[in-house]
Amino acid sequence: MYSICDFKEIGKHRLLRNGARYIDFWNSTNGNVFSVRKTIKLKDCVEFASCKTIKKDDIDKANQLIDLANVSPNYGSLINLNENIVAELGSDKVFLSDADIVFSKLNSHIGYVFLVNEIKTDYDIIGSTEFFPLKIINNRINPKILKYILLHSKFREKSTFLKTGKSQSHPRIQRDDFFNLHIPLVKYEKSLLSKINRYENLINRIDEEIDSMQSIIHDVLIEFKVVKHNEMSIGNSNYLSGIKDIAKQKYLRLGAKYNDFWYNYNGCLFSSVGELKSLKGYVKIDRTPKLKKGFLDEIYSLIDFDQVDSLLGVINNFENYITEIGSDKIIFGECDLLTNKLRPYLGYTILNDKSKNLIGTTEFIPLIVFDKEKLNPEFLRYLLLSKQYLDKSQFISSGKEHPRISTIDLLNIKIPVPDINIQKEVVKEIHNKEINNNRLILKRNKVRQMLDDMLQSFFV
Repeated sequence: MYSICDFKEIGKHRLLRNGARYIDFWNSTNGNVFSVRKTIKLKDCVEFASCKTIKKDDIDKANQLIDLANVSPNYGSLINLNENIVAELGSDKVFLSDADIVFSKLNSHIGYVFLVNEIKTDYDIIGSTEFFPLKIINNRINPKILKYILLHSKFREKSTFLKTGKSQSHPRIQRDDFFNLHIPLVKYEKSLLSKINRYENLINRIDEEIDSMQSIIHDVLIEFKVVKHNEMSIGNSNYLSGIKDIAKQKYLRLGAKYNDFWYNYNGCLFSSVGELKSLKGYVKIDRTPKLKKGFLDEIYSLIDFDQVDSLLGVINNFENYITEIGSDKIIFGECDLLTNKLRPYLGYTILNDKSKNLIGTTEFIPLIVFDKEKLNPEFLRYLLLSKQYLDKSQFISSGKEHPRISTIDLLNIKIPVPDINIQKEVVKEIHNKEINNNRLILKRNKVRQMLDDMLQSFFV
């Protein structure tokens, strides 16, 4: 696709951006996301709340922290909040308590949107600086209706045309673009809210039957006596390192929890029944050359984070075929599995299908298990999707806006490595539990799509 504009219009904001799809979206729709007759601009119905920045060094009391990992994509429900009461911060946050609705500018096409009044807490609510904290202007739209408009599959699809950022791994929608979008006016608001509530109740009932991947993994590891019941928690210990250790990589990093993980817990993810061993004893990084941006010599299937279900580690779309790339990519090649170094706590660890011509974002770390007689790649995938890894990976990541885990730290983590036959039994049992879960997830997704269809029928 290419776009042509008159020279006299070259100074307009939307024409200063490279990207044919971006310009074509504004030229063809003028920001009318759903192509309906009666609309209102977002800037006419919402505005920023106070947006107070909470500096990481200024926090003086406990707060309820909301990160992307606490928001269920496409559903807007919140998870694991009790585990995110914090009295210290590793990076600046934004105040959310005075907002009505919160929208993530990062990965807006995935759908991180939630209502503040649905958070039951006695603490002040703060969150990632990737969030837009929004207040409704003069009751011009019901917050719950707005939530589902912003979560609608068509809105998320169109937001992909507006994202900016060199890497496709952390694309953002810009503030001006967001506020200039037109959303539909709705009719029969009370009837619409009643139907939304009925669909929400149905989704919640299905959710109650679904076990998270992390709880399934945890229960099966305990069942097969791979790990102990008790969890290791990372504290805020003070420590002194000897002068002989000062040149070691792990001692050069600041951060109490980072050093606590290595110094006091020796890099162990679990309280294991058996001996814990370093990942590097079984795994190495695949050094396949990168593909440089531009036209490709053959057709590949691109697997970016969009094509992977977060926390499940499942590729949901192998048919993202491309012949040109806008940024460097890695070839999956002969690697056994890949895990995300960017925001590792979001759980994008996947198995490689070597029968397909796959490439992906450079934010993946491609791993080869070189001793498969002792470590099953699928067993390792489950360990890297476990709650223990997702939680502790936050402590050993670095970077304020784009936290990443280094390959050195990843390979030095210690994991349980039981007998290979036990590993296979663990994998088989988790597979069996996933089958029932997947049936329920499919049922829930169908209800979610019905909600979208119902909502669109109320547009004026």
